[in-house]
Amino acid sequence: MTTMKLAVENRENYTIVRCHGLVDASLREESDEVVHPLIESHTARVLFDLSGVDRITSEGLSVFVSLVARANSKGSRIVFAAPTPFVKAVLETTQLIKFLETEDTIEQGVDRLLQTVPKSNS
Repeated sequence: MTTMKLAVENRENYTIVRCHGLVDASLREESDEVVHPLIESHTARVLFDLSGVDRITSEGLSVFVSLVARANSKGSRIVFAAPTPFVKAVLETTQLIKFLETEDTIEQGVDRLLQTVPKSNS
């Protein structure tokens, strides 16, 4: 099993964070250093490319939930795209697919990411 690696690619209107390997508790430190600064600005858009993720643990899922909650509180947006069959099955089994914005392909993820953010009822 490959250890988790993140690669960041800045685009004109959004940032892609490519995840590779095992997404586990080690994501927390990486996300604190790499992802949190990306979502701090209002209207920031971040696409997580999950196509290179072999496995995800409960700790990795926890980090995703924390990132989305933080992004929502800042007015930023995170979309997860191209999950591998294993990751998609985990998201469906845990019902997190209802909480995390996910798309089957990178292209669909970018389209969703760049749509107007729905107004929150809170």
